[in-house]
Amino acid sequence: MWQEINYGEAFAKKQIVPAKSILSYLDSNQKEFIESSDTNRDWVKNYCSASKSKWFAEIDDNYLRDERNYVNFEEKLKMIFISRFHKGGQNRNDKYNPDEEFQKFYKLAKYLIKTKDKETSDFDLSIEGKIYSLNEDDEKLLEDIAESLYGLLHARYILTDDGLIKMAKKFQRCDFGTCLRIGCKSSPVLPIGLSDEPLQYPVKIFCPLCHDVYNLPDDFSAVEKTDGAYFGRTFPSIFMLNFPQFCDEKGFIESRGPRISRLKDDIKNAQNKNSETGSNIKGDELKEFLIVKQNNKYEELKFQRRTVCLKRPE
Repeated sequence: MWQEINYGEAFAKKQIVPAKSILSYLDSNQKEFIESSDTNRDWVKNYCSASKSKWFAEIDDNYLRDERNYVNFEEKLKMIFISRFHKGGQNRNDKYNPDEEFQKFYKLAKYLIKTKDKETSDFDLSIEGKIYSLNEDDEKLLEDIAESLYGLLHARYILTDDGLIKMAKKFQRCDFGTCLRIGCKSSPVLPIGLSDEPLQYPVKIFCPLCHDVYNLPDDFSAVEKTDGAYFGRTFPSIFMLNFPQFCDEKGFIESRGPRISRLKDDIKNAQNKNSETGSNIKGDELKEFLIVKQNNKYEELKFQRRTVCLKRPE
């Protein structure tokens, strides 16, 4: 259960602290509980350790076993199942029933993510027999459905106390990268989705200092195709409310350079300055340079292009 938070006091008392000190702000009892929790599951452990899913937190067993956490997932997963099915080009006979086929894969996917390295029952053996009997295309489809189911569960789990603490540890290690804006001084960023519905937008990064959303840099090409719905739109807001010391706007150094909305005027001014100083910068090359005034002197700075995602969630 969430504790009632006085948002005004939470933001009034915020202060910047080094990222390495974040664990001192975490409840020690919760931290010990998470570190000692049973997460020895083959599928979940292997999936979260893969390079394409290293941003995901390992969901606790108790959360995975609670059927209430799977409510309203079937419709979303069915949409994913249909898209993956047609993309894979699987051939079916005339008796193929998409609803029955989806239910079969959905049950197998739930079994996969709940499996532990413990003694198996007769029921487990029967389910595993069905998995082993799948052909190569169906195995790939089952893996996709299991990953999608885990992703939807993950979006809910990281809004809980335990999930927030696990994501805070990743934030502490800068697992999600750092802000691309110079004024943020390499502040750690958080993953964010532009939609809570799957198959809409890939995951982006959100900076708690400048509050901007960016596309992933080239260093994270392995996770750039991850669905943003697996993190959701509200995760950064909940994270900042629980750890307000990391969202103090006073820690952000506003750039004194030209704004994007004034880029045309800046280029025009640069052309005038070019004619005055006799610089050899001409034509399209001006787009690669911005002229800024520092200490009453003009310096030519290389403008490093980066794609900023300006679209906000509706």
